[in-house]
Amino acid sequence: MKHLFKNKYLLVGIILVGSIIFVSTQHHGHSHEHPAAKYGREVNEAAQKEMKDGHSHGHTHEPHGHTHESHGHTHESHDHTHDHHGHTHESHGHTHESHGHTHEDTSEHGHSHTNVKRSTSKYQDYEKDSYLYFLNDPVKRLWTYSIGATLLISAFPCFLLLTIPLQANTIENGPLLKVLLAFGSGGLLGDAFLHLIPHAQPAGDHDHGHSHSDSGHGHSHDNTVGGWVLGGIIAFLIIEKLVRLMRGEDGHGHSHGGEKKKAKHSDDEGNGKDEKNSKKKKGAKKVEEKACSNIKVTAFLNLVADFTHNFTDGLAIGASFIAGPYVGLVTTMTVLVHEIPHEIGDFAILIQSGFSKKRAMLVQLITALGALSGCIISLLSTDAHSLAEEAVSSWVLPFTAGGFIYIATVSVIPELLDSNSSVWQSIKEIIAILAGIGMMYLIALNATNGTAFMSNIMRLEFFWKQEIIDNIRIAIDNSGEDIFLENILIKSVIIKIPRIDQVSDYFNAVFQNDERVPMDINNSEVREHMEACIENNTIKEINFYLHFSINYPELKIPKLYGYKMWDKKDKDGLILIEDLGRDPSINSDPNYIYGKILPMIPGYNEKQLFSIIETLAKIHATSASIPFNEKKYAIENFDIEEYSKWIDSMYTLAKIGFVEKLKKDQFKERIDRSASLYCQSTIKNVYYGFEKKNGFEGVLIHNDLWAANILFKKSSLGLFDEVYGIIDWQTLYLGNPMADLARLIAFNTTSKYRRENEKKLLKYYCKIFNQNLKDKSKEVSLEDIDKAYFESLPLVLIFFAFSTPMYYFMNFIVDGTQEEIDNRREELINRTLDFYDDVLEKYDIPDLVSNKPILE
Repeated sequence: MKHLFKNKYLLVGIILVGSIIFVSTQHHGHSHEHPAAKYGREVNEAAQKEMKDGHSHGHTHEPHGHTHESHGHTHESHDHTHDHHGHTHESHGHTHESHGHTHEDTSEHGHSHTNVKRSTSKYQDYEKDSYLYFLNDPVKRLWTYSIGATLLISAFPCFLLLTIPLQANTIENGPLLKVLLAFGSGGLLGDAFLHLIPHAQPAGDHDHGHSHSDSGHGHSHDNTVGGWVLGGIIAFLIIEKLVRLMRGEDGHGHSHGGEKKKAKHSDDEGNGKDEKNSKKKKGAKKVEEKACSNIKVTAFLNLVADFTHNFTDGLAIGASFIAGPYVGLVTTMTVLVHEIPHEIGDFAILIQSGFSKKRAMLVQLITALGALSGCIISLLSTDAHSLAEEAVSSWVLPFTAGGFIYIATVSVIPELLDSNSSVWQSIKEIIAILAGIGMMYLIALNATNGTAFMSNIMRLEFFWKQEIIDNIRIAIDNSGEDIFLENILIKSVIIKIPRIDQVSDYFNAVFQNDERVPMDINNSEVREHMEACIENNTIKEINFYLHFSINYPELKIPKLYGYKMWDKKDKDGLILIEDLGRDPSINSDPNYIYGKILPMIPGYNEKQLFSIIETLAKIHATSASIPFNEKKYAIENFDIEEYSKWIDSMYTLAKIGFVEKLKKDQFKERIDRSASLYCQSTIKNVYYGFEKKNGFEGVLIHNDLWAANILFKKSSLGLFDEVYGIIDWQTLYLGNPMADLARLIAFNTTSKYRRENEKKLLKYYCKIFNQNLKDKSKEVSLEDIDKAYFESLPLVLIFFAFSTPMYYFMNFIVDGTQEEIDNRREELINRTLDFYDDVLEKYDIPDLVSNKPILE
């Protein structure tokens, strides 16, 4: 057995094959568009020429925003800038905030530029005589894109290693090697603590086990993730011990290959120049051969951990391309950015362990087979999405994290201590560690702040060369037209990609895969229904921008720059809209927060509320004045029978969520008493369609107006009191505008403020609405508004009861100290309870015990 393990590649092979078999068995049962050329000919020609010749793009992936009747999204960023071509990828599908890291990129991207209204791009169909004809087959296209993306993330980082001037573990390379080792250890620790372990936590893992009752509260902690991290550390310790015993090694055995080279060089001193150079080369060769025959166990441990990590990346890439090409692109770019610093650190560990540069790169390519095998398994799986999610939520990520922690603390960091480094060298090593951790921190960040629900939100930033800016300015000046530079050279846009795979994260945080909850996207019937909803919502939102907001630029609605209609076959779509979160000025700081979403708790002050109501009333009034044929898209495909089934299910969800999952027994009676409100008349009191009711007719309502869908502009004093825009219009409908107002007030203000100021806010809305009507025959009275508001309350209550259990675990609630989390949760629960009480009282629904209204 001892002789068997002398062959290092055989050892690596055995460990890697064993790893993939073990991992596998655990998983059982851009195209973008520029605005339409609408300016003078001279300006347009100059702009198009400059864009063709030298325009640089920036991608930013933010997975970021949501809307599902009662949910919205946030536009924060996480940028990594590609300096020359200006790409900023902000992404994220996770739930964090701003991420910006920079790296050089000179690759061409081949984006298409089309008129904003005609951008209905789809897969290209190839001619029969084309060697790409096979891509017309959806299955072959899926495999080609998935495997191609996996090979890209596997090979690209290795090619970057060619630029590192490090050939072997020698005296001359010592200082640089130490710095790269420090960077690698920081990357391993950052990857473990900021990426792998957080991703292994269940969604909304902050304090899942809180049970608050009148008698106190208890805590229940899930130690599964921590246990697997410790298991990974112990397992890697055992592996190292076993391998050392088999190889007959004692102690940790730090090796410094350069010492032998130095001794050889000393023996040759005094010989002739040619003989000296010859022996020097032979000495170096002997060092390399000696080092490679005594490879440190650290290298093998790192390769095993890296292989397992790559395997989960492959699963994710395969599943993402099944979800759609745009989701696959986002996932690929995210993994690629993550792999670059990680591979640099791994490379340094292999060199330090005795590998030559050539062999280090070779074995890193071998570990990339983990990603390839993961991708293939994902594509062959009957349910790739659940397979990928299971890999994330099972033992794989925390176990790998434990391995990374072991390698960094036991094998790498001691190497940094075992030397007589100068002060400057030590400072560089510490900076490198922090840089490795910082890099992983930036990659781990995301834009949605925990509110993304049914869309993946990305920021796409453009970095224009100064010569282009100067030429466009000259063309504008010569044209004599009143044109803003920013209308041609857009600074950034938001990309919205509809998706359903992260919906289950929010439901699972509350319902924990409860079979009674009809939101399991792994169920084909549920998935088909949700995809139909997303298709309908995406088409509605695009039509809203095309047929309404584009004609009324004075309204505070984001501009539409481009789109791709929902593709039923490939199950994807794309919307490019104005970025309200960043200063559009061409020379502005890309990291400066220009527009901001304010958290639902503590909620809005009065100045902010008046600004929202004014913005909302103007949109409502404008929509009421346009012909019905220009807004009929808002009610297409609406089936009240199907919607009634969804409303009925929300009654059950409220009971399970509040009483069983959150242990809030005070909701039980209130939910029971509200049962009669879950009916078609409640729906019809909000969804008017073409019917005129309570003085309102043909008003486009947002239908999801809560904090995450409202951005405020930062003033010169640093305040956020003025609305900058209302976003996420995919659930709009022709209906009762008071449903928007009622939801705004109930969700985003305290109960005390709502009760004391309801009438005042309704009166202000009435004033602004009537002032902005172009057709004065559509004016409404305050009595009409009061009645419409009253009739909207039951449906708003239903959505409040449905949403609160999920809000309970979202980042705007669970970020901060435990005291802050408890206070926010208490305020959220109290708002919901008070709204229940007020609606039950207004509708005179009796107490189930006393048969009297609960509030006297």
